[in-house]
Amino acid sequence: MAVYDRALTQDEIMAHYLNGQYFGYGFNYGYIGDAVGDVCDNCRTIANPNQLDTDLDGFGDLCDSFPGDPAKH
Repeated sequence: MAVYDRALTQDEIMAHYLNGQYFGYGFNYGYIGDAVGDVCDNCRTIANPNQLDTDLDGFGDLCDSFPGDPAKH
């Protein structure tokens, strides 16, 4: 998750979405082919472009061993 002390421009938002650039800190978290930067990605090791998180525990279903149980990951 990223927190900013200002509103991002449209260009910054698009760049963040496309390549995961974490503005203001000079490094890039990249992405794994799902077009979601690691800063926002709920499954950083497996491409999951829909970011489905059935149990709303913050772990994408493809990376969650228990996708129906929010108490387990």
